[in-house]
Amino acid sequence: KTVEIHGGVITAVNNDTNGGGLYFGGIKICGGKFTVNSKHTGIIFYTSFDIYGGDIEMTSSNNDANGIFCNDGNILTVYGGKMKVAGGFSKKAIHNTKIKSGTSNIKFYFSNDNTTWDAGKVYDGSGTGENPTPDNRYAKVE
Repeated sequence: KTVEIHGGVITAVNNDTNGGGLYFGGIKICGGKFTVNSKHTGIIFYTSFDIYGGDIEMTSSNNDANGIFCNDGNILTVYGGKMKVAGGFSKKAIHNTKIKSGTSNIKFYFSNDNTTWDAGKVYDGSGTGENPTPDNRYAKVE
């Protein structure tokens, strides 16, 4: 199943260090403010993760957890909005997930310290998306 969020303010908190903050078949965010604070992986999805708008923030406070993880290596596609993701100290912001820019003006940025960011890259490639090259703890999309 796919969960769709079209607005509002949604905050999800996970205090379980053994499971993800949110598990979805697919997720589509079209607007609103969506925050996930997790003691393990922030979001785990299985089919697709599409962002059309809104302000999304995901944080994993467990050293061994990623910010976003897909069990099948499927695609996170961003068409608009803003997103910030923080993985645990020794993990990636985005892991086992292909990423794609839905439009040419969406860039993915990566950082190890959350202050110094790379120049940003448009991941528009093929319909199958691309594996992000950086293994950074922080990622943002603008």
